[in-house]
Amino acid sequence: MNKLLKLLTISLLLTFLCSPIALAGSESATPIPPVVTGTVDLEEVKVTNVIALSVSHSRTFRLRNKLVRMSISDPGIAEPVMVSEKDMVLLGKSPGSATLFLWDDAGNSTGVLLSVKRVI
Repeated sequence: MNKLLKLLTISLLLTFLCSPIALAGSESATPIPPVVTGTVDLEEVKVTNVIALSVSHSRTFRLRNKLVRMSISDPGIAEPVMVSEKDMVLLGKSPGSATLFLWDDAGNSTGVLLSVKRVI
């Protein structure tokens, strides 16, 4: 309880010291910019391809441009691995599906549905 009281006191003190009222007398104080309101344009990146994978098997893909970022919806289903700026390996890990999004250095982005099945 004593530690909580000390933390609360420090927090309140820091809040006051950093507030515009406390900084009003300071010559180096800069005004807080106004909050800008508006809308954000949101464009969905659609899934354009389906890639079939098998559990414990991999496929290699070469990209036209340098890959700068990727995101996988479920890394337990498939694992993307960048092996160079333009080469990527996809490894099927367990049965199911996952979505892979890729971004390149030219500003392009794409979504790919990965379908992983067990080979019998």
